[in-house]
Formats: sequence, structure tokens, C-alpha cells
Amino acid sequence: MNKINYFHCLMSIGYGTALLLVPVLAVGRGMEGVSLTPEEHWSNLTGGKEAIFHYRVQAESAYECRLGWLLSAASRPLARGEKTVNVSPGNPQVVEIRVPVPPVREGVVLATDLSVTLCQDRSAGVETNVTRRLWVFSENPLADRLAWLKTLDLRLFDPAKKTAEAFTRAGIPFKTVPTLDVVPSFPSSVVVIGEGVSARNYRGLGDVMARAMAAGVPILCLSVTEGTVKLPGLGETAEKPDEIYFRRNAVIREMDPRLDDVVWPPDGRIVIGGFQIKGERGPIVAEAVPAGQGWPWLEIRQGERGRIVLCGFGIVSKWDAGPTAKCLLAAILERLAGLPADTTNKAKE
Repeated sequence: MNKINYFHCLMSIGYGTALLLVPVLAVGRGMEGVSLTPEEHWSNLTGGKEAIFHYRVQAESAYECRLGWLLSAASRPLARGEKTVNVSPGNPQVVEIRVPVPPVREGVVLATDLSVTLCQDRSAGVETNVTRRLWVFSENPLADRLAWLKTLDLRLFDPAKKTAEAFTRAGIPFKTVPTLDVVPSFPSSVVVIGEGVSARNYRGLGDVMARAMAAGVPILCLSVTEGTVKLPGLGETAEKPDEIYFRRNAVIREMDPRLDDVVWPPDGRIVIGGFQIKGERGPIVAEAVPAGQGWPWLEIRQGERGRIVLCGFGIVSKWDAGPTAKCLLAAILERLAGLPADTTNKAKE
């Protein structure tokens, strides 16, 4: 079988037959004693940029394999490649593939499938295959939502200034809040507390957010570095909140099922901090703790607009690592505002 026919065989996986989609964490098997395992498990890509993936090939016997890959969308091939791999027992090979990701228009999310196949020889056909769904976002996935974001009248309290820098580079309109005390005075706005604020240095953070929520001001508090945040209405005689949610990573896909909720590039980390609830003596508080030691998502609702979200996901820390953090921010703001962004040109599959 010549090279063209080999790729015809590979392309038929997504073009002439139905795609067999396996979970990203799955191991493809076909040739006896040979496994094909992806090492990166994120699925959100930026259009117009090269994506690099690694696949581990292991074998119980010595093999010379041909590893081919195909990127397709709606059964239409977009890019493909091939490499020769030599494996032997106890000597797994990690194969790097570089995938040119096609650009997409602003407001569009392209559903693609990356199929990676092992063949022992050209005449054997497809023997081991792993196919994964990849979502391709535009270079600035917020570009089509900037007009909607402007209607939120975003107010940002950001002593570290890292969140402000990220917002500015993405074109997100916002106004700076000079002090915490004025936060409750913006009933028509959505307030963001920038990533990295120390609850130890700003001990009144919880009280300020409680007053703001009572006034109908939605607040997103990005990852707090240290200290405790007093939670409103818990263990007190004050008006109780209507709802309290403690969530883990699954809340991300609840807001947008296309977004990665297991790992983010480049190091796999999504959560950079969490919250543990304490209240043995005194008021009920959320204590900032390292990732993995608490809840990464705490949401409190009161009345029609009053909202507080304590978010431990590394939105600003991973701002430039891919489209996921930006899209998650937009989804959280939609949730806080209680109104969807304009869907005229919103992401399409």
C-alpha cells in the first residue's frame, strides 16, 4: 500500500465511516500487546496556532509501527501526518505530533476530531486507534462578547493589577474600584475581585461582599491567597441567603459543556486555590487553602440579583495558556448577571 492509499485508509476513519469517539483518557488497543495513550488531555485549542500533542506507544513485543494522525471537522480532513515508531518491551516511545490548527472566525467554535492510528505495516490497515474531540476557538474568544460585557458595567478591585492587565489585553471594558468600601454602591454593576487578593490583608472582604449581595450587586471573587472570608448570614441572626452551592470542577462543564474541566495546559492544573468552611467558634468563614484541600467553587445567592462567587480556578493565571480561562470568565459573568450574552454570533459547533 503506498503512502496515498495509507492516508486514504486513515481518512476513512472520519470520512467514509462513522467516527468512533473514545474518552480522552482511554487507551487505544488493536495490535496484540500494543497500547496507544495520549499524554495531554485538554481539548480546547486556539485557532491559527500549532497544537503539540504527545502519544505514548508501548508494546509487549518488538514492533515497527506507523503512527498516522488526521484532524477533521464534520468528516472533512483538515490536516494529517505520519511517523515511524520502533517499540520494544520495556522501551515505550513517546511520539510528538504537531497539528496546525485552522483559524476560525470570531464568535465561532469549531468541533474537530483528532484521530491517531497505529499500523504495524501498510498492508495491515488500521489496527489501533484513539480519536478525541477538540474544540477550536478564535484567537480572542471574547471578541464577539465585548459589547455585551460593556452592558455589565464591570467594576474591578485589583490590588495586584494582574487581572486588570489581562482584561485590558483582551479588550474587556471595566472601571477600577479604588477601595473595597465602595463596592456595595454599584447596584447596576457586576463587581470582580481580582485574582490573588489576600483576605488577611483585606479582613473586611466578607462583610463588604455581604452588604453588596444584600444591595443586589453580583460579585465574582477570584482566587484568594490567604486568610478567611466571613460568609454572610451563616451562624448569625442576619437575613439568610436563599441558596449556597459548594462545587468542584464539574461546575465548569455545567456552564459550558465544551470547556475542559479536568486539566488545562501547560501543567494540567485548573484549581490554584480552594476554600474550607470553618465555624467552631465565632462566625462561619471560608478559609483560603492550597489547591486540592478545599472547594474551588462557593456560590451564594440572595434575592433577584444578589450573588457571590468565590472561585479557585486559575482564570488569570492561565489567561494566556489557551481559550478556556477566557471563555470560563464569560460563562461565570453570564451566570452572575442572570442574562445570557448576545447569541447572534455566539459560538457554533
